[in-house]
Amino acid sequence: MGDYLTYKRNRAFDSDGVYPDENYAREIQQLFTIGLWKLNTDGTRVLEDGAPVPTYSNRDIMNFARVFTGFDEQAERANIEHVEGKSNMIDPMQMKAEWHDAYPKPKLDGGYLGDGYPLCSEQSVQSFLEQGAKYRFLGHSTTDPNVLVLSAESPLYQTLCGGAQVCSHQLRHELTETLACFGTECSSGAVTTLLVADGFYEFLRPACVSLFFTADFEVLLYPDGEVGSNEDSQTRQNKFLGNFVSGEPPADTSSCPSGCTAAVGACACPVQLDQQDGMHVIRAGGATLQNPPVFVDRKAARARDCLWEVEALLDHLFEHPNTPVFVAYRMIQRFVTSNPSGAYVQAVSDAFKTGSYGGITYSGAYGDLKATTVAVLMHSEARAQTSESNGALREPYLKVIHLMRSMEYQDEANRPIFLRNIIEAIGQFPYASPTVFNFYLPEFRPEDFPEGLVAPEFQIFTPPNALAFANGMVSLIDHGLADCDQGFGVGVTDCSSGGFAFQEATGGMSASLPELDLLLTGGRLEAKHAVQAAYHQRNGWKDAQKAMIFTPEFNTMGNPMAGGVRPPSPPPSQTGSGSGYKAVVMLFLKGGMDSFQMLVPMDCPLYDEYTTVRRSISLLPDEVHKIQAQNQPCSEFGIHPRLPFLKELYDDDQLAFVNDVGSLVEPLTPDMIGTGFHAKGGTGETCQGLFSHADQQRAAETLTCQYSTAEFKGAGGRMADAVAAKGAWDLEMEATWPQGFDVSGEVLGSNGGESAFPEYERLKDIIDNITGTQHGNIYCEEYAKRFQQSISFNLGLEKQLENAELQTAYEISGYHPLRSQFKQAATLISARVDRQAERDFFFIEDGGWDSHKGVENALYTKFGEVNYALEEFVAELKAQGTFDNVVIVTHSDFARTLTPNSNAGTDHGWSGIQMVISGAVKGGLINQYPRLAEGSEMDAGRGRLIPRYPLEGMMMPVAEWMGMEPSQASQVFPNIGRFNSSHLITKETLFK
Repeated sequence: MGDYLTYKRNRAFDSDGVYPDENYAREIQQLFTIGLWKLNTDGTRVLEDGAPVPTYSNRDIMNFARVFTGFDEQAERANIEHVEGKSNMIDPMQMKAEWHDAYPKPKLDGGYLGDGYPLCSEQSVQSFLEQGAKYRFLGHSTTDPNVLVLSAESPLYQTLCGGAQVCSHQLRHELTETLACFGTECSSGAVTTLLVADGFYEFLRPACVSLFFTADFEVLLYPDGEVGSNEDSQTRQNKFLGNFVSGEPPADTSSCPSGCTAAVGACACPVQLDQQDGMHVIRAGGATLQNPPVFVDRKAARARDCLWEVEALLDHLFEHPNTPVFVAYRMIQRFVTSNPSGAYVQAVSDAFKTGSYGGITYSGAYGDLKATTVAVLMHSEARAQTSESNGALREPYLKVIHLMRSMEYQDEANRPIFLRNIIEAIGQFPYASPTVFNFYLPEFRPEDFPEGLVAPEFQIFTPPNALAFANGMVSLIDHGLADCDQGFGVGVTDCSSGGFAFQEATGGMSASLPELDLLLTGGRLEAKHAVQAAYHQRNGWKDAQKAMIFTPEFNTMGNPMAGGVRPPSPPPSQTGSGSGYKAVVMLFLKGGMDSFQMLVPMDCPLYDEYTTVRRSISLLPDEVHKIQAQNQPCSEFGIHPRLPFLKELYDDDQLAFVNDVGSLVEPLTPDMIGTGFHAKGGTGETCQGLFSHADQQRAAETLTCQYSTAEFKGAGGRMADAVAAKGAWDLEMEATWPQGFDVSGEVLGSNGGESAFPEYERLKDIIDNITGTQHGNIYCEEYAKRFQQSISFNLGLEKQLENAELQTAYEISGYHPLRSQFKQAATLISARVDRQAERDFFFIEDGGWDSHKGVENALYTKFGEVNYALEEFVAELKAQGTFDNVVIVTHSDFARTLTPNSNAGTDHGWSGIQMVISGAVKGGLINQYPRLAEGSEMDAGRGRLIPRYPLEGMMMPVAEWMGMEPSQASQVFPNIGRFNSSHLITKETLFK
């Protein structure tokens, strides 16, 4: 996890002068414990004035990032093989105290980590001898310079030694009684490490805290409520939020309170120590503040104290009132149903909190996962799935394993069973999740799904994946686990590596069907007639198994509620001739592109700001491709060295850089956004889930970021609606951008959607019978419709593309998803006449832009991939004669912090730079390039720039170029009326 979420070798600001990496501090909250929004006990969101209440702010993330500092790998073991680039991936990470942040950390919703812990100054110096004292065996060496050597006559020595002549060291030991001190033990100070014969023990001193402020040094009071110590230069640069018991921060530093003096941005005030209502406080500048506890002595930091602070944060999140509800909801979704009732969520949450369920006490302790799991599986909604919304689409990989286990798969040579990595085929494979957000999002809602309900697994049930899954399962039944006919196995010479030992019963299908029903659908099969038909009218037992794996009952959970025949869908319209063709290609750089490394100011004061704020990651003038600009703070800019094709496009007036854009609800300034992440206390309206990947991806795709759902569909889909486009295409996985109210985004996949389904022609009547049945259960119905549509879509697409011909070689070998998506767009564009398309919208996504660690190397790779993919695609468009008819636009979740973190990466930012590429654009730099200095007028903290211009500003002229009428603008861009003409780009400015 230290590698995956990049907090390994994360350092405090005092250690290396840069900010700690925020990645893990964010995700441990959003994904692993409390989620983004405060929850009621039934799983619904807490609302204030009709708006959901966030659980944390970006300031909280910055505070908690300071907790996860100091971790590094243990020294390499001598008894394991060397792994290139790794030293020790077996043992838990070690804590390097000198890297750990030693300053106070505010908790969520008030107070500090360490509240409630005893003061170290009040602990007995002889606590290492008291009953209950705990020891951990360290081995036969230590790096601790302060070791207490025990005499063999010491009672403590004899206890830890095991009472034998030759010591028998135990890994853990707890004193069962208080022991008398002996020799130097009686006068020793704070004990950390002891030597017992030839073994070292660590005394696990109970966690305790000290008070941060002393009367010796002034406190710094900042107008924004932050405080710090005036002790030295390091304490002055480590501010934190003060907990004001009474009084307020100074209004400004020009009128500091009596007795205080003006300092840099703060008032320096003498400190008076006191206690009030059991709380340690300081009185300074006419205010009373809590004297915050700290675990670590910054001048004598110890690893154990640093780890206590980490434990305190984990306990804080674990004990948060959101955690039981958040865990309950996620577990129910994975095991039982995508949409549990509030009563179900509350029952599971209560089991988590009490350690009991159904009158049975398990541990009786908070956080009991045994009781929680029992509640998930034994609740009445799990035992009797009777409602139409109770159930779920099953995950594809589980269905593969289910079939193999239930049909008793055996390798013919008793070899180990191997599946190749099939994530590109079915969207899922163990340990291959594309991001920390899993293979799909828990709040994913299929298009036209009932309002307020979700079905997460459908996000990866795209037409290409659906047909690839069907082909793989057919191959498994026909050949066993092999790669023949798009199978899921590895290559074998004879296309057969095993098979199913479970065979039909002696009594034939009438005797076997009940067993198949039980084993594969849990006795829920309603399409028995189709399975019987496959057996009797086709190839017997194997075709019966194939029919089973096509049924909604096998692919979903819940009561199917099969009814009559579903009315046929109307055939797609065939309007358009392909003449006057135009298309938009949205290139979505998923994860947050660091665009301030893509385009860099040169040879001007702004470049000095750039090098100062970007520090070690800044680009040098002789590294970049230089371009000229007009009406900008600098006359010269530099394009990243790995993007030479962008320089070529720019010099040919075929590329426009759009500066300082991002997701906005309305124009904002720093005083309007309050204290960060969710705009606590701000007067302006901001995006929901600001700086969260999932939320800001949805924000950029919908351009309605004030909503936490995609109720207004996608921006590309709304544009397609406005210009009556033939269709909108998603070339990777199901996304929101191409979805409109009238136009449905078709998922093609980077393999072109050409997952032919050969078995369909042979089993057509049987499959049509299965998929043509209407179901009351929403998951069964959605599966049946989607599978049917996938087959129809594939057949139609195959016909439309049979004459498609690219004009360049465009050869791609190996796995290159970005290039493959562009190639599919080029193929569809080449077939525009046969498709009778006059307007197209393509959505291409490229992941891997979340550069929390090693941003220089990451961008070297990613920019190189984008450069090559764009160069290929543009060459093909020019060869087709369509480059003037196609516009390529970029979006991303957000940009990055201008300041790097201690892993030489950058964290989640806001405003950034985007591109518009076409033979039809004028080129140049549009919008003023922003100030980059930390603390500049639009800096929301750490170089997170607030955008001056909305994404609508660059998309409005694109929509007009595609044919949108002015009267349609408010329907296509619902927030456009909140911005005036100074925030928007005209069509005449962008296009020739």
